[in-house]
Amino acid sequence: MTHKKRRLPSRRESGDAYDQKVMQSFLTPGGRLKTLPSQEKKFLAVLRYAAQLFKEGKTYPEKVVNKKLATLHEDTASLRRGLVEFKLMQRKNGIYTRI
Repeated sequence: MTHKKRRLPSRRESGDAYDQKVMQSFLTPGGRLKTLPSQEKKFLAVLRYAAQLFKEGKTYPEKVVNKKLATLHEDTASLRRGLVEFKLMQRKNGIYTRI
């Protein structure tokens, strides 16, 4: 399976230069995450990057969320839970919305 190479988010999109530095460290040249960061601050940077896969206000069934997150890393559950826990997405009845 081939993956499109993702561009790094601009400062405006990611929040700051810290996020860019984290993403440069954790992304492979093919645009997938090498690993999920264990440090919360770095994990948040990864979650902000992952949130860009979703349009604000649009709803997504869990299956679609998993499919999109799988393009970044196989541990879609951790990414999905993190997006909800850190209020980047909300979940209601198995439907997710980027907020």
